[in-house]
Amino acid sequence: LSDIYLCTKQPCRQEKLFTSLNKKLQNITSSNDSCEVILVGDFNCVQNPMLDRRNHKGENVSIPDSGHAVQLIRNNELEDVWRRRNPKRKKYSYFKTNSKIASRIDYWLVSKSLDANIHTVKMLCAPISDHVALSLTLKTSTFERGRGFWKMNTKIIESKLFDSTFRTFWNTWVTKINDFENKKEWWETTKIKIKELCIEVGKQLSKERNIQISKIEKELEKARHKTPIDASEIDRLNGIYKEL
Repeated sequence: LSDIYLCTKQPCRQEKLFTSLNKKLQNITSSNDSCEVILVGDFNCVQNPMLDRRNHKGENVSIPDSGHAVQLIRNNELEDVWRRRNPKRKKYSYFKTNSKIASRIDYWLVSKSLDANIHTVKMLCAPISDHVALSLTLKTSTFERGRGFWKMNTKIIESKLFDSTFRTFWNTWVTKINDFENKKEWWETTKIKIKELCIEVGKQLSKERNIQISKIEKELEKARHKTPIDASEIDRLNGIYKEL
């Protein structure tokens, strides 16, 4: 498993980096027949200009087409797993600031032998960055998770939802103190109740926040793929995302 970044400003250097990477992979795989490879990152090149690039005629194209990436894939029995699952789809991973230029230059390159183990591969909106985020989920053997350790998130008790929920709970709970043998027993139970309340409020806040984030990410992705690009709208959405 390796994270990759290949420069684009010096084509000869990019070629050397591809060659070096190719040799390293072949050395690793040749010494271990069961070795499987997962590469992810910014390869700074498009494999198919018709599908992987968007730019208007006359604008400079800074992202090169690359036979090197195709050769790397062939030599090491890899596959571009997103393109394999989206053979004709046009979607981009890099958006040049204040420009109509966009390209798909970020890839998951994975051993073909792992194809059946890949559950999902996605491009996710990454506000603030000019690249998207890449996500890949592998199917692995299941295992049991323990209960874990709970820690109070102080932002929960600062929320309006916690304030109103706690006041309602407390006004009722304090009237039950005489239902216990002593105040210590009541207080120990109180701490458990407050913990349970915090967990439930935290779940609700997290759900609401995720809904807001998902909405902003969809709006941002739509704005990035819109022609012409509205830079002010992208800045506005990035500002909202930061606050979340």
